[in-house]
Amino acid sequence: MSKSSKQIEEDAIDYLKLALKKSKHINREISEGDREPIWDGHIYFYKNLKKQNIDLVERIPVQVKGKDDYYNSNEGYPIKRKNLEHYLNEGGILYFVVYLKGDIPTVTYASLTPKIIKKILLASNKKKQNIKNISVSMKPLPDNEEDLNFVFNNFIQKRKYQKVFAHLKWRSQETLFESSENLDGDFQLKFIGKEYLDILEYAKSGELDLYYKPKGAIIPEPLIDDISDLKLFEDKEMVVQIQGKERVYKTTFIYETKNDYTI
Repeated sequence: MSKSSKQIEEDAIDYLKLALKKSKHINREISEGDREPIWDGHIYFYKNLKKQNIDLVERIPVQVKGKDDYYNSNEGYPIKRKNLEHYLNEGGILYFVVYLKGDIPTVTYASLTPKIIKKILLASNKKKQNIKNISVSMKPLPDNEEDLNFVFNNFIQKRKYQKVFAHLKWRSQETLFESSENLDGDFQLKFIGKEYLDILEYAKSGELDLYYKPKGAIIPEPLIDDISDLKLFEDKEMVVQIQGKERVYKTTFIYETKNDYTI
């Protein structure tokens, strides 16, 4: 027997709330019954476990959908173009879809930051303009607290730097260099990780964002480019023992997004 749309919505919200319980840094206010037009509530993320007002980092808008089907990583979830445009104007959203079939339902998400939404809309326009629904890839929500908090922190950081530019047309490296502007600023790469080499994983997953900060500017300007091919150079001293004598060699390690490194 198939479930009603009301039952699917209620089950989806129940399973999402259960999945979010793994993070002790959040309070969730997610309602049932579509009380808001295209939002279902918010996740309040705190920097520590006390969860006092002074500790609030960000209020993250969320939308929750349920589907009485199995999760398929090769299939996206259709989102209305108009909704994506609204999400863009509001600085992004965490979009959850709960696939209810299977022994254990699969909670998935898309971190729809301003850059991601802009790229989705641009890609759609190239295929067919004014399409009403756009398929968006979903991935399973992490099931441990550390990775779950990373999802929240990652969204918060990206939203912080991109929201103010949501209404503007974003430039690329190419258009920046082709302009008559005097490029006296700095290019910046922003990411959250445990160590600096985590930036390579960001690049491989398409999550690494490039910014340009003109001289004298207060905040950097996000660029539309994806940085997928990245090299890091690290100078180190290597001690080598030859016939009982130690020699110190200056060595450059080159780390790449191709899962290897060169000495």
